[in-house]
Amino acid sequence: MHRALPAAHRPEILEADLAGLVLELATWGVDDPKTLRWLDAPPEGSFHGARDLLQELNALDKRAKVTDHGRRMAELPVHPRLAHMLIAAESIGQGGLACDVAALLGERDVVRFEPGWQDADMGLRLDLMRAARRNKPSAWPWATVDHLTVDQGAVGRAIRVSDHFRRRLGVKDGSSDADALGRLLAWAYPDRIAQLRPGVNGRFLLTNGRGAYVDSGSLLGAEPFLVAAELDGDHREARIFKAAPYRLDTLMKQFEDRVQWSESVSWDPAHGGVKALRKLKLDALTLRSEPLPQPDSQEVLKVLLGGIAQEGISCLPWNKTLRRWQERVCFLGCLLKEDETWPDVSNEGLLSNLNGWLASYVVNMDRLSHLVRLDLKGALFSMLSYQQHKALDALAPTHLAVPSGSRIPIDYGSPVPVLSVRLQEMFGLSETPAVAGGRQPLLIHLLSPAGRPVQITQDLAGFWETGYLQVKKELKGRYPKHYWPDDPLQAQATARVRPKKTHCSV
Repeated sequence: MHRALPAAHRPEILEADLAGLVLELATWGVDDPKTLRWLDAPPEGSFHGARDLLQELNALDKRAKVTDHGRRMAELPVHPRLAHMLIAAESIGQGGLACDVAALLGERDVVRFEPGWQDADMGLRLDLMRAARRNKPSAWPWATVDHLTVDQGAVGRAIRVSDHFRRRLGVKDGSSDADALGRLLAWAYPDRIAQLRPGVNGRFLLTNGRGAYVDSGSLLGAEPFLVAAELDGDHREARIFKAAPYRLDTLMKQFEDRVQWSESVSWDPAHGGVKALRKLKLDALTLRSEPLPQPDSQEVLKVLLGGIAQEGISCLPWNKTLRRWQERVCFLGCLLKEDETWPDVSNEGLLSNLNGWLASYVVNMDRLSHLVRLDLKGALFSMLSYQQHKALDALAPTHLAVPSGSRIPIDYGSPVPVLSVRLQEMFGLSETPAVAGGRQPLLIHLLSPAGRPVQITQDLAGFWETGYLQVKKELKGRYPKHYWPDDPLQAQATARVRPKKTHCSV
């Protein structure tokens, strides 16, 4: 069993929150950890992350030098987040409340929940602490709530720590407005302001871009905004253990220097169009949005092309003629690989080059429904030069004239072009028809009078010699009125049941 244990504990500096260390180093004048000799150097990413946080808390300036505010924070025996909150609370007369909050967050939780239960509401913990201060255990807010146990030792410890902060900072209890708790936590955790995701109760987006959630059944799950004071370590969707409601109008005032308007042009798959909005944002959070009246036309075009790519090439107004044109060009492009001037008009090729062939034809459009007026033929045909159009008609004709006189369409949708034609219309033709200047024999699907393939071949002469008699034997009894000559190479081809009789004058 001991063999499965690590040889030594992982050094704490590789795992710990480095904000306190970075602040202490800054007060010493050290802003580059590489100038010090470490037993285990702090991870570079964690170090820079802690520095970014301290700059956000106004403890460090843009050059990573400690500020006067940061020096005062460093004097307090708490995490820099809580130190910033304690000092900032003085400006709104909430020092006493801030001391209680710092004590509750710095010590172990004052309640213990049964497995599967958790309530993140910091307000309830504060109520419990205040009731204990008044020596009225019967008035404790959670005394009658199931699934939890009040940790009286933790409560007493939190009260003593809070009293210590009060004496050190010289603060007393003051009036507390309804949103004071959220405002204090927002100073300590500006990166953890949480906005409720639309239509999803209990799921939030944090200002740092991460997702977070409160347990089902929590009253906080319906709050439009929270400040999360304690999270687990899941980087995709963190569980919130402690939080408080936060008002939008308070946020707007508290972070007015960071709230910014931005323009957003994006694809809306639900409505199949470009969505242009003007958004009021705090980092990753969108606080307000309104339609953008005159979005940049180039940005709209870019997003529309991206939406077309997302929806697929079939969202364009194709018809059978254009699809057959596409197949013909693809056939020649594959056959004439040495000629690199032939464009790739496969579905994949068209999607990868929308800006090259389609952009100029969808100007002033911003929805899929607008594509009905798209000149798709003009856009596709513009990809070929005049010489290539002539070569296309010559080397990959749309139809082939067969001995009966009919013009039969050629199907270029398969690797080998296919000519599906009734057997009687090919009488008298011994050589297999070909396209691309004779380089590509067609795959002939010889059809019965009912239109079903009776033979598939690229050797028409061989079929007349060895296969025709067997086909005639099988089908003549089924279709006795149709023409079944003994010598198909000398017979008259016909698109009718039987060839017309020839009248000779004497």
